[in-house]
Amino acid sequence: MDRPPWPPLSGAAGSTEGPTPPELDPRLHRPSDLRAFTIFAVAVVIIAIVVPVGLYFATHSGGGTSGNGGVTPSPTPIGSVFDMGLSQAVTCTTSLATLNSCVTPGDSLYEIQVESSTITFAEALFQVQNSNGTIFANTGVGSFALVVAEGTAVAYSDLSAHAGLVMPTTWSHYAEGYSGANLLAPTAVTIVVDLGQVAPATGLYIVAVGINGCTGTTAPVSLT
Repeated sequence: MDRPPWPPLSGAAGSTEGPTPPELDPRLHRPSDLRAFTIFAVAVVIIAIVVPVGLYFATHSGGGTSGNGGVTPSPTPIGSVFDMGLSQAVTCTTSLATLNSCVTPGDSLYEIQVESSTITFAEALFQVQNSNGTIFANTGVGSFALVVAEGTAVAYSDLSAHAGLVMPTTWSHYAEGYSGANLLAPTAVTIVVDLGQVAPATGLYIVAVGINGCTGTTAPVSLT
């Protein structure tokens, strides 16, 4: 007896059992291609994580950035935003000492006008220099003060005897309602220096040193 013919294989010519599955590209199975694809995918993931994180810290960290688009503004030369005018020699009185404008009644003082200014209280330190540029050595307790029209010191710093008339840090005392953010405004505020001694001195100059966004020093102003 003759054997019946074998049924045709699925997808073979003449078959009616359905289409033949497409053949896969053999290149997709090469190990080298798989490795390259894996490396590419990992690189894309790393970039997607690192770039946003880097941008976040560039605009939010405090080191070298600010709210101005993440760029720290350059320091401003204090001589371009602050200028002192004429000075006047006066004497410390009991009432001025009570208002913290000076320290000891009888001390020699200098009042210095603010000629022009766009700085705040906290953007300048003051010092008194001799004619050769050295710091004046006070024999008694001296002081620097910012005084308003009625004679009240709204900010002041006392300096120990023999410490030298130079402010090491910003103002050590503020009157109520005042802070380092107040504008050191012309005509409204006068700078007062207590030499820490009764005898007046000659050949002295006052200089402002920029801090907190300001830099450099002003030109020396003669105390006369």
